[in-house]
Amino acid sequence: MFGKNSRPIFDTNIFTSYRKHLEKKDFHRMSFSIVVLYELIARPIPQPQFDEFDEWRENYKDLDRLIVPTYDDIWTSAQAVRKLRLAQQKLHKGITPPMENATKFQNDAVIARSAFANNCFLVTANTKDFDELRKFMRFDYCSAQDY
Repeated sequence: MFGKNSRPIFDTNIFTSYRKHLEKKDFHRMSFSIVVLYELIARPIPQPQFDEFDEWRENYKDLDRLIVPTYDDIWTSAQAVRKLRLAQQKLHKGITPPMENATKFQNDAVIARSAFANNCFLVTANTKDFDELRKFMRFDYCSAQDY
């Protein structure tokens, strides 16, 4: 499916929905996005869960598999979201439709772009938004079910 050296990066929704089903081997072969980590800890989570995420951060940093977006990742993502919003505006006769969870959508673009730039592919339970983003930006992804 993806290059043999390509590593998966799990989207935030994988951890919130499927975390109990992930196996140790999944964690050993993946990279981890700092943006996903941000989304996981920027919530009122209990201290033991925060400590676990902090341990993940340290481990992936030590393995050099903690993916931190670059300037180019942020810029490319912003351009893609802008183009998507302009296309939506055109479809709605000049009116930009409201976007539920706009920040989450912008984060998804950064996660996808930085994954691609680091020879990774995204695994997500939310392919709908990524299908839309893919029209305006290159990245690889698959659904959680297909993974």
